[in-house]
Amino acid sequence: MTANSTDTYFVATMMVITEKRWGKNIVSNLTDGVMRNNKCDRLSQNDGQSKPILESWRTMLSLYSISITLIFAAVPIQCNALESGSSSTNLGRPSPSEFESYTEATSAAIVPGRIRPVKIKASEPGDDPRKRVNCFPQPIENVTELQRICITRGCIFDAEAHQSIFSAPQCYFPRNTGYALLDQRGSNTTMIYKKGTYRNPYGADIAFLHFSYSYNGATLCIHIGQSSRFEPPVHFPRLSSVSSDSFHVITANDSDVFSFSVQRLSTKTSIWDTSIGAFLFADNYIQIATLLPTDRIYGFGEHAHSSLKHDLSQYTTWGMLARNEAPDYMEKPLKNLYGVHPFYMGLEHDSMAHGVFILNSNAQEITTGPGPHLVYRTIGGNLDIHFFPGPKPEHVVQQYQAFIGTPLLPSYYSLGFQISRSGYGSASELETVVNNVSSAGILFDVININMDYMNESRDFTLAEGWTELENVSQNLHKDGYRITLLFNAAISVTGASFRRALLKNVSFVEWPIEGLVQKEVNSLYEETNHTKVMLGVGWPNEHVAFPDFLDTTSQTNDWWSDELQLFNKSAHFDGVWLDMNEPSSFGTNEQQPSYNDVTPLSCPLSGAFSSYDNPPFKTANAYYYGNHGELSSKTLCMIATTGGGNMTFYNTKNLYGLQQSVATFKALNGNTRQILVSRSTFPSSGRYTGHCFSGNSSGWVGLRGSIIAAQEFNLFGIPYVGSYICGDNSSLDDVELCVRWYQLGAFYSLSSDIIYKDSPSKDPIYNKAVAVAAKQASIFKYRHRPYLYSLHFDVALNGGTVLRPVFFEFPDDSNTFDIEEQFMWGEAIMVVPVVRQKTVNVSAYLPNARWYSLRDEDYGAEMAAGKKVLSAPNNESVPVLIRGGYSIPRQVPKPSATARFADPFDLLIALDNDGQAGGQLYWDDGESVVQNFTSHRFYHFSFSFSSTTTKSTLEIIVLRPADFRIPSLNVIEIFGSDLEPDFATFKLNDGPTAIDLSKSYWDRKRNLTHIEGVLLVDLQSSVHDILTWERKSASSTVNPTDISAQATTASSTNTPIAVPSPESSPHPVSTSSLPSTSKEPSFSTPLFPPTSSTASGETTQPSPPPATQTSTLTQHTSAETSSTAPPETSPSTISSSPSTQEPSTDNTSSGQDSSVVPLTTFDTRETTSNSESTTIRISTEPSPLPTTSITTDEEISIETTSLVGTTSSTSAAISPLPTLTFAFFANTVALSRDAL
Repeated sequence: MTANSTDTYFVATMMVITEKRWGKNIVSNLTDGVMRNNKCDRLSQNDGQSKPILESWRTMLSLYSISITLIFAAVPIQCNALESGSSSTNLGRPSPSEFESYTEATSAAIVPGRIRPVKIKASEPGDDPRKRVNCFPQPIENVTELQRICITRGCIFDAEAHQSIFSAPQCYFPRNTGYALLDQRGSNTTMIYKKGTYRNPYGADIAFLHFSYSYNGATLCIHIGQSSRFEPPVHFPRLSSVSSDSFHVITANDSDVFSFSVQRLSTKTSIWDTSIGAFLFADNYIQIATLLPTDRIYGFGEHAHSSLKHDLSQYTTWGMLARNEAPDYMEKPLKNLYGVHPFYMGLEHDSMAHGVFILNSNAQEITTGPGPHLVYRTIGGNLDIHFFPGPKPEHVVQQYQAFIGTPLLPSYYSLGFQISRSGYGSASELETVVNNVSSAGILFDVININMDYMNESRDFTLAEGWTELENVSQNLHKDGYRITLLFNAAISVTGASFRRALLKNVSFVEWPIEGLVQKEVNSLYEETNHTKVMLGVGWPNEHVAFPDFLDTTSQTNDWWSDELQLFNKSAHFDGVWLDMNEPSSFGTNEQQPSYNDVTPLSCPLSGAFSSYDNPPFKTANAYYYGNHGELSSKTLCMIATTGGGNMTFYNTKNLYGLQQSVATFKALNGNTRQILVSRSTFPSSGRYTGHCFSGNSSGWVGLRGSIIAAQEFNLFGIPYVGSYICGDNSSLDDVELCVRWYQLGAFYSLSSDIIYKDSPSKDPIYNKAVAVAAKQASIFKYRHRPYLYSLHFDVALNGGTVLRPVFFEFPDDSNTFDIEEQFMWGEAIMVVPVVRQKTVNVSAYLPNARWYSLRDEDYGAEMAAGKKVLSAPNNESVPVLIRGGYSIPRQVPKPSATARFADPFDLLIALDNDGQAGGQLYWDDGESVVQNFTSHRFYHFSFSFSSTTTKSTLEIIVLRPADFRIPSLNVIEIFGSDLEPDFATFKLNDGPTAIDLSKSYWDRKRNLTHIEGVLLVDLQSSVHDILTWERKSASSTVNPTDISAQATTASSTNTPIAVPSPESSPHPVSTSSLPSTSKEPSFSTPLFPPTSSTASGETTQPSPPPATQTSTLTQHTSAETSSTAPPETSPSTISSSPSTQEPSTDNTSSGQDSSVVPLTTFDTRETTSNSESTTIRISTEPSPLPTTSITTDEEISIETTSLVGTTSSTSAAISPLPTLTFAFFANTVALSRDAL
């Protein structure tokens, strides 16, 4: 009989009625003995040779008191030849797997039309329906056909699979599928060989593989493969990581099957355990499966995940191949989107966290299952698996970024609001839009221009109406604004840019040989005729070519840089958005042209050259599109060459967006940081670029999905991310959604809306409800931008996340593990956005800490920990809370974009239960390129606050000085200050202070202390400042009204900015603090009818009643104030500099007295040129304080630990948070792979 032929044999199968492990081993050994003696000869009941073998089985098993039943079943068995070079001697006979799958695991009875398998050892990982590895991971609906294929492959078929419970695979691998140990070549290196059992269904397994592991600091690196195989040509820093814990590797060869486990040294928890089996390694199909220690798995991307934590209760497969696929949360698809990130984090049952990164750039997929377990499959390369021990979630991300590189530091202006407009026909029309948005009081710094500016959608061209872009850009630059332009990856083959590329010998993605070129397409253009350039279809109404950014020479990157610089002379842009760089090509492999009758790209799907475009296994990335899905769908042919002809697109497709980002980053960054946003990303993209979750999913599910995506991309090392505010869909008309999206979008690091000309309902220029939300959100973002910038600075320097899941900060609180719609801004701020329609209350969970509100309506109010229902009508800010124990730097922004960077700082201090808090501020010039942080000029301040019953101390230490001007600290606010400060005792370094008593006060109702003074702390000259003051005892505390009255009298030569009314409360985030040229609506009721969203068992506190009288604000130059008695509290204000100080001209009305000027009121020195004067009506009746009375049926016990150590005036500051310090050494390799 020839190898690989199929015949029917009578196979003796047994059902072992026992759980004794040694009994199963004997059965296995006897079966193997039968195979060795009988090769492919027939076994039958009447065969004389078979009878003594069967009798020997009975005799041997009876010695161990094992009863057996022998049943003969007609089963098709395929005799297969092992790969060349195998040490096995059973060439040409059925592999043992084809018999053992029955003798070890099933009893088969003859049933008409099918074989009925009976599982006998449910404790085996393979037999447990929760712990299976699919033997047929392709989609199939015909169960009879699946059964036939399954048996042919030597796998186990379960006719009664638990589909309704787990979606368990019906056809699965036996546990002892895999490799065996050959020899040990040192303590960390092993040679393994393919065991002659179950064959790889997608190609012959490679006979011998190297298994080795090494350490890079605390990071464990496992390598499985061969040195001659492809590895991604990506430059990672691979810096040594630091951890208080570590992993060690345990190898096993149970039942002659090699497996390994990765265990945490401190707890012995197995992070990976590959004893589940089914390890396969063929040229085009690599599979490794592992049991997991937890079902709390986060990460893998880029997908439209509907939850932050993966659902491991079902078998789910996610593909990973960069594709032109927009997120569509409505359909809940499993398809991969624009980028690829094979990284995940696991949170173990003891709340320790670990991370795993599989470095591979081929098409790949992961299957998660209820074991809990996962199966990783890829169709090329090696297995390079990196394990990060944490043990805290933030530590895991820092360790991951030590390997792939820390994120870029965005420019200061790029963290402001950005506006994107589409559908406009000229540069002057866009300029008008910009002026209108600015006049509406919405703060922004950047204008993003879509493809509108291009001539027929060609890169590096200007359309007829956009020839004035140079002048418009210059005008916008004078006003402090920045411009970004969008560029596609595809280059028109008829344009001047392509002709210049050919003259410079630029490399493009090409066909490997001339015989495969679509000559009917290439011959259409003189420039591509007689070339091997692979032509796809892009936005221009013609064919396009794709630059080869993996070119090993510098020619391609140099040409790209030259083109950007040349075009910048006529456009004057400040940043680039890279689009369609998966890369995308329309209509590939389609029979009929789907785009402007342009002949699509056609790839070899059959014949001698089809191995790349039609491999044995295509992964879920192709199967998602059905039977006709291909890896090359919507992109280029996998057989294409990159790297100057030295690599295949099959291996490098996922790297295209990353490599274009690297080339663009180098081209843009001369002396200043420019904005760079890429649609396609890969691990380490965050070093060069940000990412926008663009796409057409702009419904409420898209709003929720953007929160999950932002948290995931922070895990992936790309914190400069965001979603298009209001969604990228011009046909959707939902004003309430747009309002809520602006409220959420303020907390994206990349905050950009996108408004289409034909969608005025979502444009803040035309819709006042949207305008109020946009204005309110922009003010809050700019108010807290110094804190956001410091977060990004720290992440760029030390690694970590900016926007992070709640469980990152509270990993010991199991209530946080499934929270995905709340999130943290760093350690200090929690955001509770509203993400459902017609909602006026939002459920929230506040972990064990002190929490204080940051929004207007209940500013400074303390909220107890536990489950809450918070008021969130759509005409107010969403709940935003600061965590006790932290201090954050802020600024009061000016309306003018040119002056915002120099605004004075204020420091907000939120006390924990011990009366302490800490924080930090990073500050540079906001735009100089960071070559390295060692030589970069920047300030680094630490703030440490402590308070006793008699004294308060704020210590400011300059951890790193610089030599340029920095704004002064003019305001300090303290939340949780339960005793009145003695303002007469304030001292700075034991000397006098610049405190302004007329503007400083203590709010007894809110336990809020406000300290203000011009140059209160001059950070420019600061080295180590200590600000101290005495605190009055509870018995000696006087009415704050007396303090305010005395202050007002004492400062008759320095008029206070405002005189508040009794019971008024400071509102530091005011929606009406910006001057406006048009009258804004005054909302006393929600904009949209509410629906109840109160959680079961929770009580909603009614919103406070509106004030008896409110006022609508307009810009003015004078205001009348009430002459009532001195107030109980004094408002939060920012004082003007001594040389230009003037009385305030802004008042605020939000259910309080209109004479109150909130802390977020703009410095009005730049807005007093308006000649109009408006009288503001002010209520003489005290308005009630908004109350925060949240109830819960749970008993709350708050326990906190001081985060700030006590320091003397000469000691170094103790950081309020533990910080990982990375040792930056030259990368060393413990073991040379080639030496194996």
